[in-house]
Parts: sequence; structure tokens; C-alpha cells
Amino acid sequence: MNKVSSASRSKLHYGWVIAVCCMFISGGGIGILVNTLGIFIKPVSTSLGLPRAEFSLVTSLSSFATMLTYSYWGRHIAKHSIRKTMIVTGALMSLLIVMYSFCTQIWQFYVCALLLGSMTGSMSILPVTTLINRWFDASRGTATGISSCGSGLAMFIIPAVSAIIVNYGWRKAYVFVGIMLFLLVEVVAVFFLRDQPEDKGLKAYGVGESAISSEKKLTGISLKEAKHTTSFKLVVFVAVISALCNTAITHHVYAYVSDLGFSAAFASIMSSLQMGAMMCSKLIIGVILDRVGMKIGLWISIFGYFMAAACLLAGKFAVAFVVAAVVCAGIGAAMPAMSVAYSLRRLYGSKEYSTIAGFTLSFTFLGNTIGTSMSGAIYDATGNYDLSWIIIMASSVLMLVILSLALKAHAREGIEEKLVG
Repeated sequence: MNKVSSASRSKLHYGWVIAVCCMFISGGGIGILVNTLGIFIKPVSTSLGLPRAEFSLVTSLSSFATMLTYSYWGRHIAKHSIRKTMIVTGALMSLLIVMYSFCTQIWQFYVCALLLGSMTGSMSILPVTTLINRWFDASRGTATGISSCGSGLAMFIIPAVSAIIVNYGWRKAYVFVGIMLFLLVEVVAVFFLRDQPEDKGLKAYGVGESAISSEKKLTGISLKEAKHTTSFKLVVFVAVISALCNTAITHHVYAYVSDLGFSAAFASIMSSLQMGAMMCSKLIIGVILDRVGMKIGLWISIFGYFMAAACLLAGKFAVAFVVAAVVCAGIGAAMPAMSVAYSLRRLYGSKEYSTIAGFTLSFTFLGNTIGTSMSGAIYDATGNYDLSWIIIMASSVLMLVILSLALKAHAREGIEEKLVG
């Protein structure tokens, strides 16, 4: 019963189609919702006469609302169709981004941001990795890398958004972003996405072809059990710090490069380069997670953050440091979503993966909230971002220490014995 027919092996398993679908979904839910909206901080703040910290609260409030609702979406997608959920929330979220273009007061931005954030969990790394866990029994790290690298699709959108802002204004740019989100998500969800292999008369990729049969899949522990372990508490803390580092850089790098005296076109190229580096790094780290190990993949991302911050500090001296910084920031960006999500299944199993991932990743949005506002507040107080980059370097070292402690605690807690049913 667990054997896959030779006919099934001869053609591409639909799981890889799902991985590509998830790439476009993460391109909308992360690439657009998170990675492009930082471009608006400087032009909208300047246009409306607002401090950067005050307008940075738009993305911070959105992240805060996501944090509060993320666990709900974890429970929701465990019981309901991910495809149908995305069709509905994708349309609503696209409309809310367009609504930004009509805002004239800061409180209006805040209301839209809260509503937008409350639905972001339905179209984030959580449903993406849940789909990958359903569709893949083998090559899960590689599939996770493919699905997550869609967040780097912003590299193609950022120059267009920047050009629209320069030539037509930020209001029309918001309309463009909303339309792009709608097209990316709705087309994929309606025509190609399927919730589980059984919907296509298939089994998960690798079942029947590996030593792990469908009756011997990883089981693991529950969220309640995980919460009582030291390792889980430390992993959650690492997730928060990694997200703080990510948004502290990503949401302000465009403004930072512009402040150095470079043109808007060059700043958008640097933002795009960061997204491109993130896309490539997620693919490569996904393979590393499969073939080399979880620890190495996590270490690479942490080192990326440290080097990004160090190069940003030196960016005022040479443009080469700016280029190196955005590439390293792209490498680090694999950490808060893809690498953490993959590690949760490796450390705690599949028994309650959606619930555990929903709980853990909700805290990454706390990090998002802190990181974006922190960099904005530091700029307003000091006139530059130097202190932000120093904090990120220190945070990278702290992450490495806490991660090492988490893995040692996990080994002592005897969870490995519960991961095989």
C-alpha cells in the first residue's frame, strides 16, 4: 500500500507544484506585505510631515496585530481549508493596501494596518510550511527553501514601486502594490493550490520511497508539552530576536541608503539586491538543512545578520560596504521565517506542528514590531541609524549563545525519543 507505482515516479510529483505555489504566496504575504512597504517610510513621512518613528508604527502595528492573531490562524488552518481561506483573505488584504492610498491622517493608516495585520497570519510562512509538511515526507528542507524564497520576489517589485513613487506619488504606488498582491495570491490559490495530497489522489512526496512509511511518520510532542521545556522557551526567544534584526534592517535600508546621498533609483536597487540575496539564501539554506544539518543552517543566517550590521556601519565610507550589507542582510533574512519554521518540526515533531508553529511564529511579529519602531526612533533621536546597527551586531552574538543553549537543553530533555511513532 505504501509503494509508489513506477508511473507515479516517472512524472513530476504535484508536491513540487505546491512548493512553487507557496513561493508565489510567500511572495505576496511576505514579499509584498513586509518587504516592500518599508519603501514608503521616507516618502510618506516627508509628504505628510511626520517623524519616521510615527509612520514606522504603521508596519509595527500591523506586526503587532499579526502577533495577537497568529495562534488563531495556526488553529484555523489545522481545521479548515488553507486554499479557501487564502482566497477570501487575499482579496480583503489587497483592498486594505489600496485603502492606504486614500489615507490623509496617521490614525487612518493605523486602522488599516491593524486590520491588515489581523489577517496576515493566513498568508504567511505558517500556512506555507504547513502545506509543505503535508505534501513532503522527503526533501522537506529543499521544498521549504523553494516555498519561502518567494519573499524575495519583492526584488522585482521594489524598483517598480520606487519608480511609481518618484513619478506618480506614493498613493498610486500603494494601489499598484495592492493589485500585485491580489494577482499573486488569487490566481495561485484558485487554480493551482490544493490542501493535501489526497486532493490529487496522491501520497506525500517520498512516502513509499524512503525508509519512513506513512505509518511511521514523526509524531513529536504537543504545544502544551513544548511550553514546559527550556529548549522551546529559548527557541521562541531566538525567533523574536531574529525578527527584530530582520525588520530593523529591511524596513529602513531604503531610507538609510537614500540618507547617504544616493538616488532613489540606487536605493531601490539595493533593496532589490537584498531581496534577491534572500531568495537565493533561502534556496541554499533549505538544501543545507536537508543535507548538512539544522545547526549549520541557523548559524549561517545569524552570521549574515552580524556582517550586515557591521557593513552598514561602514557604509558611509564606501559603497562596497553598502552592497555587502544588503547581501548579508538577505542571508540573515532566512532565519525568522524559514529556518525557524523548519527547526520547529525537526525539534518537536509533526504531532501539533501548525499549533506549535503558530504560537512560535506569532512572537516573530513581536520582534518585527520592535525592530521597525526601534530603528525609526533611533533615527529620529540621533539623526542616523548607527546605534541600530550596533544593537543588531550585539543581538546576533546573543542569538548564537541562546541557540547553543537551546540545542543543549533539547538534548537533555529526551524529546528525540518521542519524535518517531
